[in-house]
Amino acid sequence: MLFVYVDMRYQRQLNLICPDVPAAFFRDAGAYASGNGGRLIRLSGGSAWFFEDRSVGYAFSASRFLSDIRSLLEEHRERVRECLVIVDICSDDCTPDSLNEHLAKYENTLFPDLGILISPHALAVLNPYISVVSHQDSQFSFFAGLRLTEYVEPNKDESAGAASRFSLFAQENLHPLFALRDVSATFPDADSSLLSPEDSVKFFDAQAAMNAFCSRRYEDSMPDYLISACHEWFTYRIQMITAACGAPPVFVLYGKPESTAALHAFFDSISGFCAVESGAKGVYLPGNAANMPEDLAELAWLMYRALSCLFTDELPAFFKYLGKDSPFLIPLGTLLYSEGMLSDSREFRTFNRLLIESLRKRLGERVFKLDKTFAGYLWKKYEKGELQPVSSLSKVLETLSFSIPDDFKLNCLLRGTETLESCSDDSCSFSSPEVRESLTEFLKALAAYQDRKIDESAALVRRSLHRFQKAGALSGEYRSLSLIAFLSLVQKKADDSIVYLEYALENAEKMHDPSAVIATRFDMAMVYFVMGNYHFSLCVLDSLDKPVGEYYAKDREILHVFMKGRVQFELGAYRQAELLFQTASALADAHGIPGADPLCRVWYARSIMHQNRFASAESILSSHLGAIPEAAVFLAESALLSGRPLAGFSPAKHPLFQEAVDSKRRLFTPATFDWSSGFALAEDRCYCASGEPSVLERMYSFYQAVWDVRFNSSPDISKLAVLSREALDAKDPWAAVYFYFAWDYGLRAGTVPAADMSVWLSMAFKYMQKRANYISDNGMREEFMQTPTFNSRLWRAARENMLI
Repeated sequence: MLFVYVDMRYQRQLNLICPDVPAAFFRDAGAYASGNGGRLIRLSGGSAWFFEDRSVGYAFSASRFLSDIRSLLEEHRERVRECLVIVDICSDDCTPDSLNEHLAKYENTLFPDLGILISPHALAVLNPYISVVSHQDSQFSFFAGLRLTEYVEPNKDESAGAASRFSLFAQENLHPLFALRDVSATFPDADSSLLSPEDSVKFFDAQAAMNAFCSRRYEDSMPDYLISACHEWFTYRIQMITAACGAPPVFVLYGKPESTAALHAFFDSISGFCAVESGAKGVYLPGNAANMPEDLAELAWLMYRALSCLFTDELPAFFKYLGKDSPFLIPLGTLLYSEGMLSDSREFRTFNRLLIESLRKRLGERVFKLDKTFAGYLWKKYEKGELQPVSSLSKVLETLSFSIPDDFKLNCLLRGTETLESCSDDSCSFSSPEVRESLTEFLKALAAYQDRKIDESAALVRRSLHRFQKAGALSGEYRSLSLIAFLSLVQKKADDSIVYLEYALENAEKMHDPSAVIATRFDMAMVYFVMGNYHFSLCVLDSLDKPVGEYYAKDREILHVFMKGRVQFELGAYRQAELLFQTASALADAHGIPGADPLCRVWYARSIMHQNRFASAESILSSHLGAIPEAAVFLAESALLSGRPLAGFSPAKHPLFQEAVDSKRRLFTPATFDWSSGFALAEDRCYCASGEPSVLERMYSFYQAVWDVRFNSSPDISKLAVLSREALDAKDPWAAVYFYFAWDYGLRAGTVPAADMSVWLSMAFKYMQKRANYISDNGMREEFMQTPTFNSRLWRAARENMLI
């Protein structure tokens, strides 16, 4: 352990005469030491800073600190005229008492009043970095300054013309976006005022995409809309540079042809905004890693590891993690350049990879410790939510010999697959057999759920939950709780489902996995929607706006906007629902989400239909017959509302195609969804899982029966009552509307006994009240009962028949 002892003579007198001088001296000295990884120990006769030999680059760091102390002595030379600085080596378990004993050996040594003296042992460590002058009266040497590098890199042209040239380095095994994001750190600060107002809004949206890419950089495949938005962001940054400098920037590409091919293709697509050149091969000074100082070799190895995983502007944070400040990188670059490790001292991406094997041999077993140090930093970034838990990150950590917790492996595995067959023993090397067995049991429970074996799935998942809890596997516990919540929903226990989802959300927030948080919150909103608590459903959906935007999950954003539209539709706020479905449709079209746009258009048509814009609605719905299953149902609904059927249309001519109504297909696993039907995103997760007809199938059957009564003069009103009763028994959210239709058409027919009619109206009104009671907001509850098209008619009928 190397220490730097500072003894300011007459400090007490200075504290009385000019207290700010010694205070400033030791404050700045402490900051310099801390910025280089030093640790302070106060002594009765002075202060000492320690640089542990176990820390990375400790000798280089200590040499920089000595240069800083010398600068402080020069700065305060008018007041501080007697200050002795001793640099020496002591044992690793150095304490204030042992250090005093160590310094006592020099009591009879004649030292000068002012200077930095270095012992022979300390000089052996610091010699590669400092210059000294011998002290004639002792074995110590005077510190004369940092060594000047033998080779000085020529100064670069910093004129205005060269300011718009940027070096861009493509690396193997890294996404081309990595290079674009990396070079953007060297751009001037973004100034959105240089863009048009419309482009400025798009720029900030694309900025969120680039931020999301940074956290998702290890994902094997990224959505096309994310990559496209990042390209758009980069193009806007280029436009800002062009507007600020008056000329398009020039990008110099470095890397192998196979690495730069994708970048060339991108720049060809924006050739009107910038120029591109191929960079010449870097020229390195003669270097020999075998003769490099050990602590500099350690720093070089860590730099090599960091460049393969971090962006250049993340390097200061990494070295801060090592105890070094940001200015530390400047002299480090110069030293690595002089050792032949860099071809440009100011560009760490020019690292000489031909010397990597020599560097590995120079460090020997020390490499594994350094790798674990860097892996520890990556793990810290993951814990802060800056990196997503994916299999590729797990592989990187394994390469760095990091001990990966089973819970992290489990989360990475289940994010990529949720089938028993794909989880082979080779892909699941857990240290705990309990985790592997729990995973197998959970996947069996999931398979049973998808096969509609509800009781079997419930028994299996509860066992897996207890085993995951015992093993401390948080991600396994999270997924088990999510599945139990869905099983509770299937069993019509929505309140229990919410409780389990709340527990699951607590786990998701501890997992540093935003995708899990987003999925769980949406599931909560969906369950609230299914049970009829539209107030809480909207609140949860609103809480998702920020995390969805930060994660740049456009498919989730469309889903949330769509579900907000469905909530507003159920409340009778058809204009708001129209705007939300329209927004969801526009987003789906802009970002190319398969299947989302047609579904959003169909529900948009339904919302305008309830605003009496029947022609426009029927035109849209007709164009989606055979593609979206509810299109035919909504066309029938439009005819019942307007009183006139669309020419050539009847429900019998457009039966629901079996693929769309297959209830087993809609038993999605937790956190997954598709765009096959608007009901598949919510109701079908509850009402068709146990083999009963889906909400859409029942609605189709009921509207077909009403169609026959209304347009085909069928006298069979009893069929409407039977279907209404089935809906009520199944707790179908539309049961009240169905009973109202039965009452209404029974009243028109005049053939139904008055007692039956009274019962139907009473059951319709009571069920609507029961659904309304789930809404916690009083105003929203009244809105639900009196504003929607069919509910308002039911309310009016109940009032006229003195049920209110």
